[in-house]
Amino acid sequence: RNKLTVAYMPYVWKASRANQDYPYVNGYSGGPGYPKTSRKQFGGIIDYTKVITPSMVLDARAGGFYHPFIIPRPGDHLDLAQFGFSGNTLTFPHPNFPAVSAANAFGSSETVLNSGASYYEYSAIDDNTAVLSKTFQRHALKTGFEFMMIRDDPSQAGGYAFAGNGSPFAFNTQLTNNLPTSGAASNGGDGVASMLLGYPTSATANIVPAPAYEWNYWAGFVQDDWRITKNLVLNLGVRWDYNSPLTERHNQLNLGFDFSSLNPMNQGAACSAAQCTPPTTGAPQGYHGGLLFVSPPNRKYYQSEFADRWQPRIGAAWHVFPNTVLR
Repeated sequence: RNKLTVAYMPYVWKASRANQDYPYVNGYSGGPGYPKTSRKQFGGIIDYTKVITPSMVLDARAGGFYHPFIIPRPGDHLDLAQFGFSGNTLTFPHPNFPAVSAANAFGSSETVLNSGASYYEYSAIDDNTAVLSKTFQRHALKTGFEFMMIRDDPSQAGGYAFAGNGSPFAFNTQLTNNLPTSGAASNGGDGVASMLLGYPTSATANIVPAPAYEWNYWAGFVQDDWRITKNLVLNLGVRWDYNSPLTERHNQLNLGFDFSSLNPMNQGAACSAAQCTPPTTGAPQGYHGGLLFVSPPNRKYYQSEFADRWQPRIGAAWHVFPNTVLR
């Protein structure tokens, strides 16, 4: 009368490929190349079927999977304090070895020294359903519900890692050529020499958020397969489902724009929105407007109504001829 089914489905994929970028640090060995790229998926399901009476059956099911996808590059999770960095740069997620570009290095056009930006993503789905079936007389009734929770936590290295938009630390030839004030490459110089002297041309820190997304799905239904005659079955039912708005665990979602708030870049006294005229000289002042973000009392950046999710269903199956059924 009762049946319990348990299944576990692991899947693991790992790969590595050559990479000539430099350096290969932070405990990894074996020469240049990416460390192991890991893509795993762990899934499972528990199904329980109970025969309550000869005409009533309950089927409950719970399952889901967990999917970590990791590309740890050389130099990942490096302690930037050992290189003299301080302040907020030490709080960036997944700090990597700083990427450097040197112009006209050893007579070449440019040399880029970087270890790439690591990538981490952890996603999971939890799905739960229950269906109760009951037959009596000419009716076959079914009712059930479903709840599904989806989570996705992607994050990428920030700070001074190379992320496809240039090297955060750039050294050109200007400060090491024979006419530093001219800026002309024809006057010689070497980007590596500028780097050894500690004269960067520019430095950029990439602030990359690490969000934790979640959204939920609820559904319920009632259905009746009503056998009116031996040749005609009428299908009647109604379903309600709801897909929740996206939420973010750390409240990093944008909620809109506030035209009246004082802009954080304001350097002077505040003024009304109708009178904001920056002076022709001196620091800008009086600017208004800024982004709004969700907060713990209001974590949804938009609301979705509950009342408009009803979905009626009507159908029929007519056994017209011995080998023909019209639906």
